[in-house]
Amino acid sequence: MSAHLDYIRLATWDIVEYPYLVSNLMNQSPGGWEEGSWLQYTGWRKEQIFIGHGEQNKKRHTIIQASGSRAEELKEFLFERCEDWYATRIDYQITIPEPRLSLEKIHKSLGPKITTLISSEDNQTLYVGKRTSDIFTRLYEKKLNAMWLRLEFELKGERAKGAWRAMLQGISNNEIFQYYLDKSRLPEAAKKHYRDVSVDINDVAYREEKTATAEKKLAWLQSIDEAVMLAITDHEIGERVSMLVQSWANYAANIDIIKELE
Repeated sequence: MSAHLDYIRLATWDIVEYPYLVSNLMNQSPGGWEEGSWLQYTGWRKEQIFIGHGEQNKKRHTIIQASGSRAEELKEFLFERCEDWYATRIDYQITIPEPRLSLEKIHKSLGPKITTLISSEDNQTLYVGKRTSDIFTRLYEKKLNAMWLRLEFELKGERAKGAWRAMLQGISNNEIFQYYLDKSRLPEAAKKHYRDVSVDINDVAYREEKTATAEKKLAWLQSIDEAVMLAITDHEIGERVSMLVQSWANYAANIDIIKELE
């Protein structure tokens, strides 16, 4: 089994090292940097990497985050330069050739109280747990050269801090992933597929992520349109989905104002 980091966000209240860290990060991954922002943070952005500083609780605060293949590539750099930082979110994933595993059956067996199934023309995504909890599970189909199935654990809060401390102590991605796999609510039949992985195919998935374009992102958004419309008509969650869609629309309509405030 070979698990990869898919997202990591580290933070610190010590901003003295910020300019040196930016310089070292740019030397580590040269070219393509531009000024950017994320929430209340301003700083520098490149592809799937962002480093910035802003104010939190009336104190200066610094963060660095990386997603997809960049998270794994920057791991050693973060070990060396951010040892005293703390993690606010870490995701681990394994992507395998799609087995004969029905996300609909898992959804039905676990029940709608703890799972959400989103279906579109291109794929299905199963969420397990609450998005706001310290542990959130995603199981979703990912179309590469064929259809693959990715299992991802998103850790936040104390779970993320603990995972970062474990990584600094030499605990591998595989061991952390296996721990959360064992603790997850997924059926044993689903877990088995991710224990039996003997070939590292994540490199295939990451090569695909590196070639992602804005057009691919737009196509993906368009592909979930039907799923969103179906969710709106669901008598159990329709009202909440409508409110969510409206909040997206309001955010998009005011994006220029929000950027000015940031």
